[in-house]
Amino acid sequence: MAVGIACVVWAFGFFNGGESDKTAGQGDSSAAALSVSTASIERGSIEGKAHLTGSVESADPYQVMPSVSGKLTTLRVNEGMKVKEGQVLATLLDLDGTLAGAAATAQANHAKARLELEDLENPTADSLQVAQAKAAVKSAQEVLDNARRDRDKAQTSYDKAKAEADAAKDEVEDEKADAKEEASKSARSQAATPSGSASAGATNAQAANAPAANAAGGSASDELAEATADLTKAEGKRDSAKVNRDARRDAVTKAEEALHSAERTLDTFRNIAPAQRTKIEIARAQVDAARTQLAIAKRNLASLIVRAPADGTVTTLPQKVGTTVNATSVIAQLDTGGFEVTASADSVIAASLQSHPNLTADATIGSAKIKAKLKVVSPTTNAASDQTEVTFTLLPGKTVIRPGSTAGVDILLPDAKGLVVPASAIINDGTDTVVYVAKEPEAAGADPNRRETTVHRVKVNLGAADSTHAVVFGDGVAAGSQVVTTGQTQLSEGAKVQILPSQPESSQ
Repeated sequence: MAVGIACVVWAFGFFNGGESDKTAGQGDSSAAALSVSTASIERGSIEGKAHLTGSVESADPYQVMPSVSGKLTTLRVNEGMKVKEGQVLATLLDLDGTLAGAAATAQANHAKARLELEDLENPTADSLQVAQAKAAVKSAQEVLDNARRDRDKAQTSYDKAKAEADAAKDEVEDEKADAKEEASKSARSQAATPSGSASAGATNAQAANAPAANAAGGSASDELAEATADLTKAEGKRDSAKVNRDARRDAVTKAEEALHSAERTLDTFRNIAPAQRTKIEIARAQVDAARTQLAIAKRNLASLIVRAPADGTVTTLPQKVGTTVNATSVIAQLDTGGFEVTASADSVIAASLQSHPNLTADATIGSAKIKAKLKVVSPTTNAASDQTEVTFTLLPGKTVIRPGSTAGVDILLPDAKGLVVPASAIINDGTDTVVYVAKEPEAAGADPNRRETTVHRVKVNLGAADSTHAVVFGDGVAAGSQVVTTGQTQLSEGAKVQILPSQPESSQ
């Protein structure tokens, strides 16, 4: 009988809910009202508490794999050990001696190539003659380098002296033009012939001004003479720099000739013909190739020692000593960025955590207690489960942490005072955290236990929350108002509802 009654109640709510979802908020007075339960908003305080369970993962995992194949002979670290970059993690055995053989062969090939090159470079002359010729070439090259540096300095000095001479020449031309202009003005002034008494006055004035004109002309002549002297000095400096430059150029030419002569002498001792030069170049290339092969062989041989690529913590050691491994085998997994715990929280707890971005919680892994800091609250909520992913960063400590472990996270929020509502009244509709507040109900027909009214969608912020209640803040909520606690996901602004009678405390 109880099951039958429950089915009837569920069917009634389902069909009423479907109709309400289609018609709510459209103002149709004939739309069926959704049956909902409500609770009263009260003033109070909450110390937000929550316990979440999640999985431990590496924040920045790094898989260490060998670059060569071999047999794992030793593991130098344990899980949970902190290591430094370059620290030895494991050693491998070259099973068939391939790597050691390749290194020995490369070493022999390199030595052989060098001997062949030396024989080609010194086929007839004794070592003393070749050494002396090489020293002469080196000395001639040093002389040439010094001569080139001296030539470049002399060229720079010449360029500077030439620029100064050109500037002095321009200044002389300017002074000549100024002197010519002053002389022209003086000639025009003296050529004017006055007449009568007025002429006499003008003549007297001209006579009075004559000393000033002569003084101006004399000043221009002095400046011209000074500029001419500067030009002569600058041109002398330029000519001297040119002589020095030409001498340095000759020295470079002679040094180049001396170098070529020394090189020819060295070639004579080496008995190097054009064909021989070609052989030498080929032999040098073979030496370079042998050197490269030797470096690769040594590097491969050194790869039998597996080292940590960076600072971190050893989280797992998948291989056992004695196992044959290759370049795709994971010898060790390191965590280079710390550990995290990802857990799922209901939307109320998740929304409350978003208000405390610097929250610190207590994580429990086995019997160990570790401090954890809130890292991120996912912006999306799973609509089916009403769960939101929350990630905490485990703070460094001495506890050995292994990825995949289960961790419990105990959260304690600061006390919050305000309007307290049941946690079941709070939903996240994909955009906001909201509650639905019922307006003042009216009597619904003859049934005194059913009251019909409409609801108002109110966006709220959470101050704190636990598993049953939450403190909310927002315009539109007030103490004594009724909030909907069931069926909210089918409601919208202005929807019609029928408020079910409250149940006794013991049966809830």
